[in-house]
Amino acid sequence: MLMSMSKSKLDHNNRLILLVDDSPEYLRLLSKILKSKGFNVEKTVNGKTAIEIAKNQCPDLILLDINMPKMNGYEVYRQLKTQEKTANIPIIFMGTLDQVINKIRNFDIPIIDCITKPFQESEILSRVESKLIVYQKHLEIIAYNQRLDQEKEEHKRFTKALITANQNLQSVVLVDAVTKVANRRKFDEYLNLQWQKLASEKLPLSLLICNLDFANNYNNADIDLTADNFLQQIATEIKSEVKRSTDLVASYENEKFAVILPNTNSQGAVYVSMLIQKKVNSLKINNTPFIENDFLTLAIGVATIFPSVKKTPKTLIHMVEKALNFEKIQRTTKL
Repeated sequence: MLMSMSKSKLDHNNRLILLVDDSPEYLRLLSKILKSKGFNVEKTVNGKTAIEIAKNQCPDLILLDINMPKMNGYEVYRQLKTQEKTANIPIIFMGTLDQVINKIRNFDIPIIDCITKPFQESEILSRVESKLIVYQKHLEIIAYNQRLDQEKEEHKRFTKALITANQNLQSVVLVDAVTKVANRRKFDEYLNLQWQKLASEKLPLSLLICNLDFANNYNNADIDLTADNFLQQIATEIKSEVKRSTDLVASYENEKFAVILPNTNSQGAVYVSMLIQKKVNSLKINNTPFIENDFLTLAIGVATIFPSVKKTPKTLIHMVEKALNFEKIQRTTKL
């Protein structure tokens, strides 16, 4: 919160006032009055020097004579207000009443604070004190706004970091630790999402479930690390044949992988399954530690459906599991 600033709380010892007047007599008088109240004072008799002092020392207040030779007070004012370093320094003009009225008429100057000559000590101190209090509050507001801006930036950075962390965590949560493809949770979420989307668009949804023949032999053996590497390799090969960004390869259960193919008809799904089978078969992964003269192959169940609100994704899952069981029976019969 901003502090409340009263006249009694203003620390004069830390306030620098710049006096600008071509009259040495007025400079001495003003300097004496202000120093008696504890203010620090700088003096000059011309506008050019006043601008340099203002830039170098940044006074808290400038008492500026209107009518000076070479560069009058209003020109000094304009130059100070056009420079970022001095633009906010408060200024009180000094001059006779006629000078003030004439200058306001002749120069495009906004509302100004002015002390008319000759002036009284009480008036000078009162106006100086009031101006410094307003300036102090102005500085406090600037500092407060800067703190707010800094806090906003820190909040933005924290929020961004939190979002990134959550995304990373979500990625970890939805990825199978062994195969490095989507896990069953991601599979269920994505299948439900595509079901709703394609139901509204009246487009087909295809699903593949791939079962590794003889994979249990690998996992039952005392070679777990080899089994993990083996599953990773199979997952990578399956994923290499699933090209579209909307398709999803997931670890389904045990040694099964699933492939979700949105907006894919039955012919397209069968074609993808053939590509996957061909790719895995071409690896010639030998299973001879368990079954002689055989290579690992995939049995793939394929099913396609047009999603609707009257059905659920389980309908498609039952269809593809039934197709997979039929495929496995066919393989056993051939063997």
